[in-house]
Amino acid sequence: MTKHDGYGLLIDYKYCTNCQSCVVACQEEHGFSPDEFGIEVFESKPVRKHDAKLDDAWDWTYLPMPTFRCDLCASRLEEGKKPMCVKHCLAACMDFGPIEELAKKALDMGDKVVIYKPLGGRLVDIGTIGPEMLTGSDYDPALYRREYDDSVQAFDDSDDWESKEYRIVIDPDNITLDAFVALSTEDRIEFLRGEVVRGKSPEQILDELGITMAELSNYDCVFVGRQAREIPKKNTI
Repeated sequence: MTKHDGYGLLIDYKYCTNCQSCVVACQEEHGFSPDEFGIEVFESKPVRKHDAKLDDAWDWTYLPMPTFRCDLCASRLEEGKKPMCVKHCLAACMDFGPIEELAKKALDMGDKVVIYKPLGGRLVDIGTIGPEMLTGSDYDPALYRREYDDSVQAFDDSDDWESKEYRIVIDPDNITLDAFVALSTEDRIEFLRGEVVRGKSPEQILDELGITMAELSNYDCVFVGRQAREIPKKNTI
């Protein structure tokens, strides 16, 4: 990104409505396929605020987050234009510029403000979320559930965790709730299962994340014994 290497993206996400305009604009600009993203919006399910009034009792957060593909629309910056996500944000809660300037600006913006330094298409190895491969004694059907197909009297290989490779996502020894929230549901489940395989109890994992067993369900995950499972999304009005 040459002269824009020190630039970043500022998001005042308390105003994000999950309209997906940034996601679609980015895909259109870069010609990404439907399953490729330069930015994604992650959802933190309603959490009851402590001592909140009845008309403001719940906190429901949407957090836009650039992926490693984001380069802040470098070609547009060279032409003096805004990144597509900033241009099309309907809530006008996105800005860009030199990171030092964004940091000063963020000081007066209250809570729920983040600044990102785009990776410009470079996929950085920042650690693994569990064993690289589950084989032999590491594999436990009680932890890594496989669906049994009665018609063929065999397990469904599509849910076979015995040979599943773990994607490189985050350092499990430095996990934070913010990082956990930023993962997709699939990656959250994978992280939780990986931590169990590493020898941690569900209580230890949740203590490190700083959430309770009940709060875990806000992220579409639940522990049944020592098994991490995905749960259906709650119906909302």
